[in-house]
Amino acid sequence: MHEPVLFREVQRWWLNTFLRVIFPFEAVFLGGLFLALGHNAPARDQAVMAALWLGLCVVFPAVFLVWGLVTAVTPTTIRVRFMGLPGWRIPLERVASAEVIRVSPLGDFGGYGWRGSRTHGRVLNVWGDHAVRITLTDGKVRTVGTQRPEELAEAVLAGALGETEPLRRAQFPPGSSKA
Repeated sequence: MHEPVLFREVQRWWLNTFLRVIFPFEAVFLGGLFLALGHNAPARDQAVMAALWLGLCVVFPAVFLVWGLVTAVTPTTIRVRFMGLPGWRIPLERVASAEVIRVSPLGDFGGYGWRGSRTHGRVLNVWGDHAVRITLTDGKVRTVGTQRPEELAEAVLAGALGETEPLRRAQFPPGSSKA
């Protein structure tokens, strides 16, 4: 039997403005590079370069941009992962606190994706400056980028307290913990 889901969010990479800007420049740059290298090359080499350009500049960005970060909270677990890859599965009984924070991804942990930082612990983030910092009972920290930080923090705290429904914001304002 499946547990009820208190919170679920899928954030796609195409929401990241940096990637939407950089991928077209990558396509033009590599297109020019392959064109210059293949200008006098045999037809077979030109076909290989065209296939490489198509894969690197069209297929890879298209697949990457629809890929995303999935965050789900049930009454017993928070699971955060990039689609198709292992991620975190944290029992909510191990959660000491969950707080809504604002981050600067480039400044605080060097970018987007699967990151680490002294202040924010292990980080999974796709875009934006909203996150929830989860402190575990053993002192370890996990930070999850989200576009719905209050809802995520409420669901984590509800599960950690054994509730089956997310708590109301008035009960647990951002920055609060169960401790």
